[in-house]
Amino acid sequence: MAGESVGDIEIEARPYGPDSTPEEREALLRRVWLYRPDIVYWHELPVMSEWQVELFGRRMEELTESVDDYGVLVDLRHAKPPNAAIRRRLRDVYTRAMKSGLSRAAVFTEANFFINVAAKFVMGGAGLRVFSVHKHREDAEAALGIR
Repeated sequence: MAGESVGDIEIEARPYGPDSTPEEREALLRRVWLYRPDIVYWHELPVMSEWQVELFGRRMEELTESVDDYGVLVDLRHAKPPNAAIRRRLRDVYTRAMKSGLSRAAVFTEANFFINVAAKFVMGGAGLRVFSVHKHREDAEAALGIR
């Protein structure tokens, strides 16, 4: 997959870590935003890293610090399946988020079977009771009551 531009920075299909430049870090943080006051949009990278998952998790916490109950819309269209360490980190991030108000999640993947399985494993493993995995964004939005 070719890189994806975010602002002036191209997001490459590689893991990002603490050695990321300030510009790369800013571009990464722009992939997690408030879709609406009670929904966070999480646009996953093509290649995940534990560092990046934690960065995204902290961004979600910042965005929702004044929200008691929220959901997350997760875009996994370009993501590759995470390894076991990253799945654990994702579960940790979502478990922590549940303590501060995360109550529901909807994932869309454009039918990547392996990503679908990984998403179910991560969300279920975190203890999130209301989550769903969809092929299309519109279906994921509907599951979160958007539209």
